[in-house]
Amino acid sequence: MRQVVDLLCAGFDAEEDNMDEFSWFVGLFEGEGSFAIERGIARGLSIEMTDRDVLERVASGFGGQIYATSRHEAHPGWKPSWKWMLFGDPAAELAERMAPHLGERRAERCAEFLESRKSLVERRERAEGLRQRIRDLRVQGHSLRAIGARLGIDHGYVGRVIRQTLSS
Repeated sequence: MRQVVDLLCAGFDAEEDNMDEFSWFVGLFEGEGSFAIERGIARGLSIEMTDRDVLERVASGFGGQIYATSRHEAHPGWKPSWKWMLFGDPAAELAERMAPHLGERRAERCAEFLESRKSLVERRERAEGLRQRIRDLRVQGHSLRAIGARLGIDHGYVGRVIRQTLSS
């Protein structure tokens, strides 16, 4: 396969021919990338391959980290491989930018990723709102049990929020 790619690209220099870096990335991601969604929660974007130099190009242009994998250790003869990963808001922003350029199957997974990410952000915002209400009620002098009863949550959670506030 590598020989075919080398033959097709013979004489083509991405820098010299002014190839758009984003288009190159989208094509690479379409073929090799994945949207990391674990238990319904969007984690990030990843590309795993044996060509570390390609992943270094991705990381330098789009951020993220490169990690060595251990897959080859269990399989004699396999080449070492690496995984590029991008997490959080930068991953969501890049996914949004890629979405209109992806094929049908990958676009569906991208939409799933973005919806999950949106849901995660909304849950975090609601949780922060709840923590702020807990802090406000405590400042007003309410007991942990009274706060828990008023907000319909366990007073143990109320205590953890208060302790975290005090320790930060």
